[in-house]
Amino acid sequence: MKIAVHQPNFIPWIGFFNKIFLSEYFVILDDVKPANGGPGNWLNRNYLNFGGQKKLFTVPIRQVPGGYKKINEIKISFKEDWQKKLIHGIELNYKRTDYYREGMNIVERICSRDETNLATFNLSIICYVCDFLQLNQAKIILASNFGLASSSTQRIRDLIERLGGSTYVCGQGSDSYLQEDVLTQSSIQVCYQENSYPKYKQPHTSDFLENLSILDWIFNQGWIKTRKAIEGSKYVKK
Repeated sequence: MKIAVHQPNFIPWIGFFNKIFLSEYFVILDDVKPANGGPGNWLNRNYLNFGGQKKLFTVPIRQVPGGYKKINEIKISFKEDWQKKLIHGIELNYKRTDYYREGMNIVERICSRDETNLATFNLSIICYVCDFLQLNQAKIILASNFGLASSSTQRIRDLIERLGGSTYVCGQGSDSYLQEDVLTQSSIQVCYQENSYPKYKQPHTSDFLENLSILDWIFNQGWIKTRKAIEGSKYVKK
């Protein structure tokens, strides 16, 4: 049984949903300490094509003294109208795409919610996109349901064992921090995503902008082609 584990990212890229497709269970890592900014923190931001350039759109976070101890404690700030900003940016940069209405269905869903908890908010978006792409959202479960005290690779091992898994499906960049021996010593096989997706025409640019939010895929390719791209990227056994 294949298990994948990932933090609840904001409108993630296509590889996130490929990982859901490849796994029998997809664990949302909601009860760990969030990273303090930096390029690896995608909990409240992601890339979109704004004016032919790869630009970050960020959901503002309510600041608390000492910072947040867990991802599922993070609160969204509504001091500024970031929903209006997102809609305006999408309309300006994606209005002439072939599947504008399909993409706007998701954007309107995002911007109509007043959920203050970031993890809950992101999970609702992830599940909605899964439903839109006909991916089984029932396989998505929360790590916080297990009440584990372990961390790092040991935590991944414990989650997989609790679920009766035999294979861990992870992203290509995981080999920089994953302690594979912790998993293999527990008879858990490690597989890496292939992450090979076709290029497509994007507005405002002749150069393909890679690794954008899946919104870019849906606006330009529609859900059918996006789903096929997800199905077409497999994993590599190491």
